Amino acid sequence: MINPFIFLQFDSIGVFFGLSLAAVQVMPLIAFIAMLFFIFIWFFKDNLKIPLSEIVVILLILAYLILVSIIEIFSNNWSSYYINGFYRQSISLIIFFTMYFMFRLISNDYRYIFYGIYLGIFILLPLSVFQIFEFAINTTRLSGFSSEPSHFGHFLVFALIPAIMILKNKIKFYRVLFIYSNILVLSTLSVTAIFQLLILYAAVFLNLNFKNLIVFFCLITLILIFIFALPDSYLLSNLKFFSSLQSFEDGMLISASLADRYYSLFAPIQGLGSSISIFGNGIASDYYYFNDLVPYPANELIADSRSGYVGFSSFIGKAVCWGGIPLIFILTSVLVSTYKNANKEVRRYIIPVMVGAFYSLGSLATPYICLWLAILRMSSLNEKV
Repeated sequence: MINPFIFLQFDSIGVFFGLSLAAVQVMPLIAFIAMLFFIFIWFFKDNLKIPLSEIVVILLILAYLILVSIIEIFSNNWSSYYINGFYRQSISLIIFFTMYFMFRLISNDYRYIFYGIYLGIFILLPLSVFQIFEFAINTTRLSGFSSEPSHFGHFLVFALIPAIMILKNKIKFYRVLFIYSNILVLSTLSVTAIFQLLILYAAVFLNLNFKNLIVFFCLITLILIFIFALPDSYLLSNLKFFSSLQSFEDGMLISASLADRYYSLFAPIQGLGSSISIFGNGIASDYYYFNDLVPYPANELIADSRSGYVGFSSFIGKAVCWGGIPLIFILTSVLVSTYKNANKEVRRYIIPVMVGAFYSLGSLATPYICLWLAILRMSSLNEKV
């Protein structure tokens, strides 16, 4: 059987099948595979059981979100536009949990996931070499098989590089692939991807080991050299927004990406207890309250950069808006418990994902949060054996 995690890098079925990206943008290929997997085990694998404790937690989350959604929809008399948004986001939520259970059930060994992700590099290699030549000639940002460079950065930092590092003793050309993967991250020219890469290396190498400290600072130096070697690049122009408070405030007026990431976290937190109930306002409520919580002109700037519905693009911001303090409490408890019991060599790789959840990963069809929750859970079970 083909390891399905080879296809984790395809963040849209449209990209994989050559269809229009806009038509199926919300459906990554791994989500489609997860649904096929559930159909398969329903008919052919009676011995595969979903752990009761995990089912209970998911059912509690679903029941709570449905309850507050019903209260919100009827109390504010949502129009058909927002009702359609509710259906859309409910499907994304189901996809999220479907992916999680496939990740949990497909193998008893989390290394199976990393091995599949690693094998995917051989599909990526021809395209990425071609894109690197384009980058060298025209400074065209790399996007791999993803719909945009920042999404490609998510795959590299949240999946491929951790897989290469964890499997390094089984990879013949480990150093070559490790260096190549880092070149791919830098060539996305994505501020968030490079920031996530720094967080990853801080988590892995900053453990008071002298050799690791040397490696970390060498990597930082190489990244800085790369950044300043491209003085007129998209990357450096975005980094200038962080040079001072005034630059940051000016950037919020012209950069939809910066405004989106900032307000997708702080707008729902600041609105908690006023515009947003402390118990949350239910599924898709970020669509309904977006213009109330995000000030002008940032709301229009963000809306102009999107197509279709406009909501919060951070996972944490969406969770605050949907389920308020109770949902945040449940998610934090699950994460802390799972993290604490997981393999110490594995759990540090989730830290960039956890940080990224504060300003990104708001699309529930994005697999990386449920992927790492499943990996940590699987590694904790292996620790007990």
